[in-house]
Amino acid sequence: MDTIKNKNKYIILIILIISLIVAAIYSMVDTSDKIVYPILYSEEINQYSSEFNLDKAIVYSVVNVESSFRPEVISKSNAIGLMQLKLDTAKDMARYCNDTAPTEDDLKIANINIKYGCRYIRYLLDYYQQDIYLALAAYNGGLSNVNYWIEHYNILNNVDNIPYKETREYIKKVNKNYTVYSKYLKDGKI
Repeated sequence: MDTIKNKNKYIILIILIISLIVAAIYSMVDTSDKIVYPILYSEEINQYSSEFNLDKAIVYSVVNVESSFRPEVISKSNAIGLMQLKLDTAKDMARYCNDTAPTEDDLKIANINIKYGCRYIRYLLDYYQQDIYLALAAYNGGLSNVNYWIEHYNILNNVDNIPYKETREYIKKVNKNYTVYSKYLKDGKI
């Protein structure tokens, strides 16, 4: 009987030690940033950020803020997929790429959505002479709105002057994401 009690105590002690080791290891690994700042669709993002001469960290940031990496999400304004493109915008970008016009279902495919989303960011950067804040404002709030805001609200170099709260917050979220993704892509750790 004492032998059985000793074996049970020994087994309980081993389980306790293993549990403590696992808990210690788990506490050293911070998984929250990997959940909040995932690295998904890297093949597509690498390909199209390179093709359209974009900083990968910007693309990851936009995808994270726009869709949280959910390829089939559709917004209330009918923006579709990872980079939340409207169909008309995607069709315009397809023309720039000499591709056939995509359908709404096509925009749920990561490769297609990221290609046209990256092409749109490149278009906006070129339009606004590489000003990333204006390009992001237009990505979120629309090109004609940003042109109006430049004339009437002095938004150049001052995000806080943007009259749409959603667009102001969007730029701040993308910028915060960009800081994390830039660091991760530089040293491989979030």
